[in-house]
Amino acid sequence: MARTTPHLLLSRHCIFYFRLAIPQRLRDAVGGRREVRISLATRDRSLAIIRAHQLSAFAKAQLLQALTAEDKTTGGSMGLDSKIIQKMNLVMPSGHQITDIKPGEEASALALVEKLNGMIAGVNPSHTQSSLAPKQNAITFSELFQKFGEERARGGKWSEKTKKEFTGSVKLAIALMGDLPVDQITRERIRALKDDLMFVPPRARIMPKTRETAVKLMVLTQKSRSLDGGKIQVLSASTINNILGRFHSVFGWARDHGYMTDNPVSGMQIEVSDNEPKRLPFEPDELKTIFRSPIFMEGKYRKPFQYWGPMIAIYSGLRLNEIAQLHLKDIRDVDGVMVLDINAAGGGKKLKTKTSKRLVPVHPILKKLGLIDYAESLKKAGQDRLFPELKYKKDEGYGRRLGDWFNNTLLVDLQIKSKTKVFHSLRHNVATRLQNAHVQESVVQAILGHAHQSESFNRYASGYLPEILLPAVEKLDFGLEHMPFRSKTM
Repeated sequence: MARTTPHLLLSRHCIFYFRLAIPQRLRDAVGGRREVRISLATRDRSLAIIRAHQLSAFAKAQLLQALTAEDKTTGGSMGLDSKIIQKMNLVMPSGHQITDIKPGEEASALALVEKLNGMIAGVNPSHTQSSLAPKQNAITFSELFQKFGEERARGGKWSEKTKKEFTGSVKLAIALMGDLPVDQITRERIRALKDDLMFVPPRARIMPKTRETAVKLMVLTQKSRSLDGGKIQVLSASTINNILGRFHSVFGWARDHGYMTDNPVSGMQIEVSDNEPKRLPFEPDELKTIFRSPIFMEGKYRKPFQYWGPMIAIYSGLRLNEIAQLHLKDIRDVDGVMVLDINAAGGGKKLKTKTSKRLVPVHPILKKLGLIDYAESLKKAGQDRLFPELKYKKDEGYGRRLGDWFNNTLLVDLQIKSKTKVFHSLRHNVATRLQNAHVQESVVQAILGHAHQSESFNRYASGYLPEILLPAVEKLDFGLEHMPFRSKTM
């Protein structure tokens, strides 16, 4: 590629590219890259120069932020290395340049960076002065999120998993649009954020402060590859909608508490086609393939959860983590009916919703296969949990190992693996079977732990007695043959 003007390259196909060298100390933040090279998608030199100027202002502003933030983090002085400063010429689309940033001028330089970012995001430059001098009572996005999280935690609605998901989404937003005062988070800002989210790679990690710039550079690179017709991996529409949904919750809380006048995320989610893959129940032949496998018919399991996990799921409709976290005392007699007591009592146990707390009768087939006897043998061995081999994970509870084995080993070996067929599909099989057996909807909801449509029912009723639910559970007949559990030395 032939060099023309600074940061402007011409390819052998006569397409202009923007090129920016990455300072040595920031290369780790962008995957070790030495430079950013982005197609300007034009053969017109005049248009290429304009686009290069815009990218120069944007990309260099982010590098300047990263370098300054690194000085703050490492405790170094705010005076940046003079050689690096010389390379940080900020060229605005108008052609004006900002050069020779001297020690002591960093604050004003960063203020200008804020102005440049506002302009690139499509905000009227005449209004960006407010971003340099926020209102006295305007809190930032991160401060708002902290208040939101504290209240959710106080109300018992802030599990480790939920906190992690919200925190990751907020960090990603701040990396892309900055930690703005909330009165400046407009629909225009959210629209620009949504556009950037569509180019974020899957599993993009937000690193410490000095590396948040890497996300913006990743997005720039992804957009460039897309313009060139290259294949890129991006977040799915459902993932982006989940992220926007978390912002909707935060900003809705902010509106209700007087921090914002409206919710800028309302109506911003991506419309998803009904054809997008969803979890489906296993077909009858697939269920036979699963439960005729050597794991169940020949006792060729390595750990007991591999036999009992799917068995309990298909004959009770319990969720993955509800099965994995069962204590031995949760398998008990209630008025002559053996039940699985689904509760959050005990170390690390948790429920998805309030209505998840329930008593589900033990299916006669599970008794016949030896579940009660197996539980008693564990009690005699001094164990407390049904599956002591499943370890607790802070964000995921006890179910990860069971889910990984079923989805990524068993289903793969049986050639049933797909995006729509996973462990949770067994729960869909249960729901479908109960529906086809004409079981009353409220009874199905009680077995599966779903909320009833009637608010009075949810608030005042204590739930169906196990003796009422047992006949419905007994209708879970899939025409499968089973071999009793073969106990092994743990």
